[in-house]
Amino acid sequence: MNTKLILLFQSLKEAGFHRLDIRDIICAAAGFKVSRVVASDERAGLIQSLVEPCGVSVVRSDDKYLSVQDAGKGRWSNRTKQVPAGSPQGNRHIFLATERELAERACQYEQRCDHESLGQLLGIPDCCRLFYVRFAKQSAQGDLLPYIFRNTARESDFDFWTNYGARYFGYTLLGFAPCSFACQRAAEVAKSVWAILSAIDRDFADTFVAYQKRSVFYTEQSGVFLLNTQPGSASQIPFEVVRMTTEDSPIAKAIREGDNLQVSSAGDVLIFKNEQLLATASGNDCALCVFTG
Repeated sequence: MNTKLILLFQSLKEAGFHRLDIRDIICAAAGFKVSRVVASDERAGLIQSLVEPCGVSVVRSDDKYLSVQDAGKGRWSNRTKQVPAGSPQGNRHIFLATERELAERACQYEQRCDHESLGQLLGIPDCCRLFYVRFAKQSAQGDLLPYIFRNTARESDFDFWTNYGARYFGYTLLGFAPCSFACQRAAEVAKSVWAILSAIDRDFADTFVAYQKRSVFYTEQSGVFLLNTQPGSASQIPFEVVRMTTEDSPIAKAIREGDNLQVSSAGDVLIFKNEQLLATASGNDCALCVFTG
């Protein structure tokens, strides 16, 4: 592995960058893809000073954005609103690539809302780009996970490499929504990202995998829950809760107290403690994603 990448990784960690930003910056520096991160002007300047010695060009968006808090999922949000470029608040989108022309093109494509062309530069497979273009505007708060869930064939195993839901807890090897939880092209991207990170710091890379091997119980308004699930009967899934995005909902309370889940024929998720039903999450509002490793 390039010594410069190792030094860059160490510098990013010491500067307190989030692990998902580290993932994307390292992937750009490795020449794997164009990356896009969100940063304040001050933070963008720091990124530039760290990546330029590795031959990475940085292009900043003219526009600035503020995060919009997502109802029911704690502080995590997939939505932003644009603010004036001169505003003291807000962050810019920062594009990074080993070729400046590619970073500039990515910035231009975003300004034109050309998601297809931008997705190509960001390394997103064709099928997943088409999926995003089709469903992004339909999603209720910008969350695509319910659509990924519904687009996954019922008889398919949910491949942990495609566990996009782990992002709610700060871990995912994918920087995009896969078209399904069985998409092999998305899984190959995740494996490639893991290989890049693993060559620098194996423990750092493996922590992503550890999170992605856990199951995710998603609800639109009542929280997202990271679970350790155990093999059970076809109608019963024993679980232990690992993390949750919010504790302030009836579903969250039931998850804290419960020990097994059942899925009805209508897709409703029933939360039990032993044989006692504690709560029911509507199938129209939730997705139980049990990943195989």
